[in-house]
Amino acid sequence: ALAGADDSRAWGGRILNRRFAGGAVMYRVQLAEDVVVEVESSSGTAREGELVAVSASGGPFPIVPR
Repeated sequence: ALAGADDSRAWGGRILNRRFAGGAVMYRVQLAEDVVVEVESSSGTAREGELVAVSASGGPFPIVPR
């Protein structure tokens, strides 16, 4: 899930891009130089280049090397 950039319980990152997928928005978020994650959200309010935080709940989560 996306959170505010000041959320200390989540990983900080920057939105690289977003795409609309029906009723959801898919965000690509760069957490570190070599770590990019995709986050699905029902809100499309975050913008490219914006600093955000990413938190994880549920799972399991697939890790796919590029």
